[in-house]
Amino acid sequence: MASHRSHPLKKARRATIRIADFDCLSQLFSSWQGSFEQLSCGRFEGTLQIVHGQLLKAHQGIGNKAIRVCGREEPGVHTLALVLPDSAGCIWQGRRLESGRLVVRSGDVEIDHLTSRQATNLSIIISDDVLRHATRAFNRTDLGSVSWLAAHPQPDLFQKLQSLIHQFLTGTISSSSSPLEANQLEQACLAAAVEAMVPVTDILSPDLPARTRSMVVRRAEELMRAYLRLPLGEIDLCTELGVSGRTLRLAFHERFGLGPMTYYQTLRLNAARAALKASDPELMSVSLIAQDFGFYHPGKFSGYYRRLFGEFPSDANTAK
Repeated sequence: MASHRSHPLKKARRATIRIADFDCLSQLFSSWQGSFEQLSCGRFEGTLQIVHGQLLKAHQGIGNKAIRVCGREEPGVHTLALVLPDSAGCIWQGRRLESGRLVVRSGDVEIDHLTSRQATNLSIIISDDVLRHATRAFNRTDLGSVSWLAAHPQPDLFQKLQSLIHQFLTGTISSSSSPLEANQLEQACLAAAVEAMVPVTDILSPDLPARTRSMVVRRAEELMRAYLRLPLGEIDLCTELGVSGRTLRLAFHERFGLGPMTYYQTLRLNAARAALKASDPELMSVSLIAQDFGFYHPGKFSGYYRRLFGEFPSDANTAK
């Protein structure tokens, strides 16, 4: 898989910073040239949560004063900002946007943004190359030229993207989380961002015949079984198989009643269970076997395992 073979996976870098002076924002966003000016009265207080992954960066900023942001983002990137209910009072490039919009801005666009008081700004930053590759892989279409766009995705797609970004911001904080799991989550964020930006239509992505979809499932399952110890993402699979995310999901739901990534997790859990039953508990612990199949968080692994098999991992490890 390209995203796994091209570079070694590393843990995402993250920080949560309390801000008592809005001038600190210029230092925190040193990769671009810009200025921050407070327009409403009172002492500024806020927090900024930042996660730098392999494929994208995620930011969540919360502040209590109106701040005008002017400047220019670093070249070669796209910023995708979600207009949340408590940020609907913000002014984006001179426009007020209702909640549920997705603002897409390239690095060559001059930023002119005014936050509202008590606003939450949630955004991800993706390089142009990564975003274009994800669009081609997942939607089977080209992104085209996007300088500034206020997309209006379907509510379920907007909520899905919001949920995945929050998972990336908060769900991988544990030091025991696997960088492979984080990469898989990043790919899910990218796929959701592409869906929200460029909704798939029947014209862009016609459904394949049932026989062809069956072949897609067989090829996907072969890849999954070959990479049980190296988690794959949806974009990886779409790239290797040459199908859209919609076709991949439809094919798996027809065949197994599960989405591709849920099915992939069940394969890894079944493989972990077989390894547990075949192992000597005095020589190989549950946590080591779980990690061998990409489950680095013991509590999550135990929960997934018990939900699927109705037993604890230790039950299989001791039953001989």
